[in-house]
Amino acid sequence: MSQRWSNKMRTIYISGIVVILLSLLIPPIVRYLNKPMTCSDGVQNQGETAIDLGGPCHYLNPADLRPLTTQWANSFKVTGRKVEPLDSDSSQELTSYIYSAVAYVENPNIGAGVREARYTFKLYDEKGIYITEKSGETFIPPSQIIPIFEGDIEVGLRKPFYTKFSFDGPLVWEKMRSTLITEVSVDNESLKDISTQPRLSAEIHNNGVYPLRRLVVVATLFNNAGNAIGASRTIIDKLAADSTKKVVFTWPDPFKDPVTKIDIVPLLPPVDSL
Repeated sequence: MSQRWSNKMRTIYISGIVVILLSLLIPPIVRYLNKPMTCSDGVQNQGETAIDLGGPCHYLNPADLRPLTTQWANSFKVTGRKVEPLDSDSSQELTSYIYSAVAYVENPNIGAGVREARYTFKLYDEKGIYITEKSGETFIPPSQIIPIFEGDIEVGLRKPFYTKFSFDGPLVWEKMRSTLITEVSVDNESLKDISTQPRLSAEIHNNGVYPLRRLVVVATLFNNAGNAIGASRTIIDKLAADSTKKVVFTWPDPFKDPVTKIDIVPLLPPVDSL
């Protein structure tokens, strides 16, 4: 009788422990299983094409997108300055050169852009020997060809012959609205003093209903063969809605070739997709 009672009590005791453990474990398990799916849960779900990328997420899977294409990159002598020769007994005059560089990059993706893209221009001489490089950062708007510019590149006594442009590291793609080029217009272009110190001016008009901040404007000049022979950049800190600002680009020395085409491109800041 006592043995049967002991077994019964042990069964009740164990059952009680099991019930208590289940009461403690089941609620968090249920909460975990019913946890809403998000774009930051570290799991590929809810139609994502990679972990927390694509589908309904703001950040996109690069594998779903077409790559950026660099149409061309080039560098241009801006000016030179005389420097003292290393050999104090030498009478030869030496010139240290300042260059600028520009690359035209196409983003073929609709509704997808990059907010911060690091890049590097590398300059080489005619023998393919590295001279110098300069890095910067830009944004890449959706479905647009944009110029990327860097100035004040010190090359010393050597003359660049070949320019290489590349992006540094992986790009973080986001959903972005394609800002209409018609929101900003360029009027009254005027190139003067081309035989001495070229001066290009133009008027930038904000046709939109919202003010624009940190509007980057790049000017590129081409010769009769369609080759770029010069470029420059300016930034408009603020351009109010339905207003106009004049921009001016200058070069200290004349161009070797006549200018037959002027390309002035305002780069509108990124706009998140709704």
